[in-house]
Order: sequence, then C-alpha cells, then structure tokens
Amino acid sequence: MRRTVFTITLVLLTVVGVWAQRFQSAGLYFNITDETAQTVEVTYEVKSSGSNYSSLSGVLGIPATVTYNEVEYSVTGIGEYAFRKCSALTQVTLPNSVTSIGESAFRECSALAQVNIPGSVTDIGNWAFNECAALTHITIPDGVTAIGYGTFQNCSALAQVTIGSGVTTIGEYAFYICSSLTEMTIPDNVTRIESNAFKSCSSLTEVNIGNGLASMGAGALANCESLTHFNVASGNTAYCTEDGILFNQNKTTLIQYPAGKIESAYTIPTSVTHLGTEAFYGSSSLLTLHCGTATPPVLGSNCFRNSGITTVYIPAGTLAAYTSAWGNSYTYIEEWELTVHVETPGGLEAALDGHSPSIITKLTITGTLNETDFNLINNDMTRLYALDISGITNTTLPDEVFAVNTTLLQVDLPSQLTAIPVWAFLRCKISSITIPNTVTSIGKEAFYKCTALTEVTIPESVTSIGDRAFANCSALTRVTWNAIHCGNFVYDSSTITYPPFYNSPITDFTWGEQVEHIPAFVCYKMNRLTKVSIPESVTSMGDMAFAHCTALTQVNWNAVNCGDIANNSSGSFYPPFYNTSVTHFIWGEQVVHIPAYSCYGMNRLTKMTIPESVTSIGEYAFGHCSALTEMTALGIVPPTAGDFAFEAVSREIPVYVPASALAAYQTADTWSEFIHLQAIGTTGLQTPTLPENIIINGGQLHNPQGLYVSLYDMQGRLVYSGNDTVINQPTGVYVIRCADSNCKVLF
Repeated sequence: MRRTVFTITLVLLTVVGVWAQRFQSAGLYFNITDETAQTVEVTYEVKSSGSNYSSLSGVLGIPATVTYNEVEYSVTGIGEYAFRKCSALTQVTLPNSVTSIGESAFRECSALAQVNIPGSVTDIGNWAFNECAALTHITIPDGVTAIGYGTFQNCSALAQVTIGSGVTTIGEYAFYICSSLTEMTIPDNVTRIESNAFKSCSSLTEVNIGNGLASMGAGALANCESLTHFNVASGNTAYCTEDGILFNQNKTTLIQYPAGKIESAYTIPTSVTHLGTEAFYGSSSLLTLHCGTATPPVLGSNCFRNSGITTVYIPAGTLAAYTSAWGNSYTYIEEWELTVHVETPGGLEAALDGHSPSIITKLTITGTLNETDFNLINNDMTRLYALDISGITNTTLPDEVFAVNTTLLQVDLPSQLTAIPVWAFLRCKISSITIPNTVTSIGKEAFYKCTALTEVTIPESVTSIGDRAFANCSALTRVTWNAIHCGNFVYDSSTITYPPFYNSPITDFTWGEQVEHIPAFVCYKMNRLTKVSIPESVTSMGDMAFAHCTALTQVNWNAVNCGDIANNSSGSFYPPFYNTSVTHFIWGEQVVHIPAYSCYGMNRLTKMTIPESVTSIGEYAFGHCSALTEMTALGIVPPTAGDFAFEAVSREIPVYVPASALAAYQTADTWSEFIHLQAIGTTGLQTPTLPENIIINGGQLHNPQGLYVSLYDMQGRLVYSGNDTVINQPTGVYVIRCADSNCKVLF
C-alpha cells in the first residue's frame, strides 16, 4: 500500500514524567496517545507569543488518520486547549474516529459558527466551547453522558441545543449566559442539572422538564429575565409546577419563580416552608409577596436578589417572626381581613366599627354604597389590595371609581352591575377582572394602562365599549369576546379616537359561539395576532375589523350567512382584513354566502377552495387577490358571483370543479371567463405526485409530517380536510390535494 509521507517536526514533551511524542502533519500538531493502538490527539501549537494556530481560518476539517514515520495513526481526540483562541475559525468538522473533545479545546473561538460533532464522541471536556460567541446550534451525541462545567458558557449566539439520549448530567455553568436560547427541553434521560447551569440565559422563555430529572443545583435557572413558565412532565416524581412556577413534588420548596413573569404580586402557597437559593433572582416585575403562614419560610441564599420585591403581606401578629427571619429590608404589612354590611349609603365608615381603614388589607362589603364610601376606600384604605363588592346592590358606579389606585390588585364587581364607568380602573394594578354578565357598557378608558392585566372576557350582554377601554394594557395577551351584538368602533387619530384594545399585545382573540356582529376596528392593529376563527353565528362584520394585523396569516371562516361587508364607519372604506399577511383562508363546509370584500386585497393568498355549500359570492370578494395561482369550487351548481368578485385575479389560473358540473361552469357568468376550468379527478391535474412521506398503507393514508390534506370523492365533493397523521376513508378512489400536489389514491 502506498503511504503518504508528511513533512514532520518532532518534539519531545514531558507529561507527568512520561515522554510523549509530538509531531506536525498537514498544518496541525498531534500527540501520540497510544503507540500500540496507533492513536493520536490533535494538540495545540507551541508558540512563544501570539494566538494558538493564528494561521487557521475559515473551514477546518480534522483528518481521520495521519501518518508519522510511515505509521498510520487514527485521530481519536481533540486535546486540551487544542484550538483555544483560534479567532478566525468559522466551521470545524470532526471525523467519526474522534471519541473525545478535551477541556477548553475550542474555547474563545469567537468566529466559530458551526461544529459537527460525530456520534463517535463520548466525552466533551469542561469549557470545551466556552465563549464561542458565533456558535448558533449544537447537537450532543447519544454517547456523551455529561455536559461538563462551563462547556457552552457565554455562547451568546447559541439558539438551538439538542441533547443526546445518553446525557444524564448537565454540569455547572454549562449554558451560563447563553443569551440566544429561547426554549429548552430537558429530555427524560437527564437526571441531574447542576448549579447555575442555565443561569442568566436572558432570552429563555420556556423550560420543559422531562420525567427523569431528580436533582437540580442552586440557581440552575435563576435570573432568566424572559422566562415565564416551567412545564414538568406528569411522570416526574421530584418536581411539579403551579402557574408555571417550579416546586419540589410536595410543594414544600419553591425552587424557581420565573424571572420573566409580569405579575406584580404573588401569593406563596401555604405548603411552602423553604424558598430556594436565588428563587426570585431577577424577578424585577414582582413588587409584592403574600405569605399566609405564621412561620416564615426559610430563605435560600440570594433568594430575592435583583427582584423588585419591596412589600410583604404577612399574617397579623407575625411581624417579629418575619423581621427576625427575613430582616428589615422590606415593608411588612400585617393582614387585616374584614367583612361589613352597609345598610345606608354613606355608612361604610360606621360599619367598620372602630377598625382603622389604614390597616385593612382585604375587605368584603354587602349593602349599598355611594360616592362617599368609595372615596373612603380609595383615600383612606392605603393597604387594601383585595376588595369584594360583588354583594352590594349598586347597578352603577361613580366615574373614575378606582382610577389610579396603587394598592388594589383584585376587585370583585357587583353582581348586578350594568355599566363600568369611564376611567373606572385607569392605570390600576389589577391582574384580572371578571365583568358580570349584566354589564351592557364599558366606558371610555375604563382599563386604560392597566399594565398588570393579562386577560379579559367580554360578556354576551355588552353592547358598547368606549374608546381605548383596554388600550396600552402592556400585559394583555388574551381576549375572549362573547358580546353578541356590540356596536362598531371608530379610529380617528386627529380626535384621539382609538378602538378598545389599541396598542395592547394581544396574541389570542377568541370569538364566542353566539356572536352575531364583529364590530368595525375591533382588532385593529393587533400586530401579534396570527390566527382568527369567525364563528357560524356571525351575520355581519364591520369594515377594518382586522385591518393592519400584520402578523395575521390564517383565517377560518365558519359564518354560515354573513351579510356583505359595507362601509359601517366614518371616513374611507376598507375591507375587514386590509393590510394583513393572510396566506390561508379556509371556508367552513356550511358557509352559504361569501360576503362582498371579505378577501379583498389579500395579495399573499395563493390557493382558495370554495365549499360545496356556497351558493353566492359578493362583489369584490376576491378582488385584487393577485397572488392566486389556483382555485377549487366544489359546488355542483356554480355559485353566483357579484360584480368584480374576481377583479385582478388572472383568468389563466386553473380552476378545479366537479366533473359533473364542468359544463355548467363553462357557461356560467364570471366562471366562464377562466380559460383553464378542469374537472377534479381528470388528467388535467397539473402535478401527478405527492410529497414523499404521504403514503397509503393498510387502507389508511399516513401523513407523518402533519401536512394539510384535502380529499375529494369522484363526484368532486370534499370528504376530508385537515392535518391528521393517520386518515381513514371508506374503500374507493379519491383525489388527494396536498402541498401543491394532486393525484388519485385508492383506499
């Protein structure tokens, strides 16, 4: 066999009293690790000054074998410090012969963006990739059992980590300050996470903990400023969660409060006897703690470090115990809970029966109140955080009733209330509110800048909501809208007239099943809303209802017979989905009428299927949907189309119709303008193949990727649509459409 002989430089090194042979080959240095097994490891370049391997740059491929003195050696290791501070390396590929990566092997390789670690690797040393600031993703092989101390510390671009099935331990500081990690899943095989492992991962929002985790070191997930919740697998016997907060299994220790939670107050469960080390580290939004136990929970070191906690509510008579255990760094407020009845409006002060208003923290009131009573609540009850007035007889409240109240966190409204007045909770700190089903109106700016409010439900009874009622609620992400027929809203910046949820970061807007009218401008500029479903009950929709929802990509329209959309607001008319990013508009199978302007100007919509149930299409319904590349109309009778229903839609796109109705479409008004009308199931289908993973086996269609699939029978009727991974149908021939593909299949 012909051998390639490299120019070599021989150096003898003393390592713990043993002479190791060192040689150079192909621009790298190697140590012989086992002369008998003929193995070597890559080692560092010996230099009197300057960076290690300063000449290396770009992509580096480590050879699987090297030859020295005509002996071929297998490269099985990357030695300690081998490539430390090689600041010009961008990519490294390791051969399958490598089994170990030594301590600090690639440390401070600041441009290293990609490392392909082969499955042969079983050991990765401490600090191996520490401060590799350009590294974006990493896969730990299944043969590795532990991720060592500081292995990926300060890898600021690391956004994706796949942990192999053999890893049982994640070491101290392993992912410390990995500021691009957004989500971490701890697989079932990991049994131990050591201290500070994910500490200060500033972009981490969610942590999923598997069944196997049995031990977690102090501060392992502390100071992750974007972290909002933990999820723990149901089979885990060591840990659990409540409201996204991590506890041990029996909830005697609060291990970690997610630092990114936005609530300003938190009540510690009475079962808790210990608060873990750095349990609230970095929880800057949290201002108030409520502790319901007479014995103060034991604090772990740095428990409240860099948190916003200034006030602690404690049981009456426990001040000495808490100051002794927790110190004097907090304002302690002893809980005083009171229930009173006000027989005559204005009689609240007398009903307190000598109790000082300034010490009351929780108050329940029945009877009838007037403005004097509410002034007493707002001005004199300086420690009141929970108020229950659900039992009072009032049907109305004074304007600005709780406006700018800095202590109230919870209010239970009167059960007979008919109106929430203007500025009722303006700039309050309440985190939730239940609006009674008797309320018909919500006043202007009623909840304006309630920055702790996270979700709200609008009851069926509401018929009007004032301007900016829930505007600038910076934590409001979820709205459930049950109002059956609420009036339209107006947007006019010149008069500071804005819709109710203006500038609130809503991601989930759910419509109740009884809603009949969707008001104009109701979801205007909700630019984090990605999907919306219109219920069957809707019969009318105002213009601009979802306009400028720039992240909105999918609409599920189930409204059976919604009227045509017309100009229901002042000023220029724009359709409901004006300036959105809708790519999927799905019509429900019961829809009878497609309203005028419903899809007008959706210039990212490429495909459209019109259900068999549709009998009419309003004017401009699909006007200026200029990106449409194909349509399917399933009606046996061609739907009537209003003027300009398909304005600016190419008449050369294929339009698929039932085979039995092809002739009718070819002669019907508007439909006859399309020159490529084709019968479903004929050879006219453009693409005869399906995605590779879609297969028919055992009388079932298998769809492992969960792609969106539509099935039609040979009469052109839609018999299935969805993304199930296994689809069953009666025996027969069907036309399947999926991912731009069409063909016949046999079940």
